[in-house]
Amino acid sequence: MNNLNDLVEKYVESVIIHGKESWGRDYKKANSHYKIYTKCFIDICKYKKEGEIALRKLLNHSSHYVRYAAAYHLLPFDREMGLKMLKKCKNEPDGVGFNAKITISEWKNGDLRFPFEKDGKIIPMTIDDFMDAQNQQ
Repeated sequence: MNNLNDLVEKYVESVIIHGKESWGRDYKKANSHYKIYTKCFIDICKYKKEGEIALRKLLNHSSHYVRYAAAYHLLPFDREMGLKMLKKCKNEPDGVGFNAKITISEWKNGDLRFPFEKDGKIIPMTIDDFMDAQNQQ
């Protein structure tokens, strides 16, 4: 496992690239960086409380892409704070506002999923299953 600071730096870099490339640029590059930051999130979670604190700090990042991604990824650990930031992101440009609105809607409908690595595969889990799996690690 990488050191937490390295993981957070890689997460931030990939979230920004993914965000910039997602809206009308290079979808292959966007998809590649989505996979990178998803894996970083999974590894950040392995740091438990320290990883949660790292995600929380990203809510103040200068990039709206990073604030959005951190808010989404913080939801399993701090629903109130994650939703508060998602609501703030609703008016952001570059697709972030649109994504925030969809994420909030999916949250309210109970359809939001969070990535978890099991047996070397990344699988989407409901928040309750995600938290159960996190607690078993």
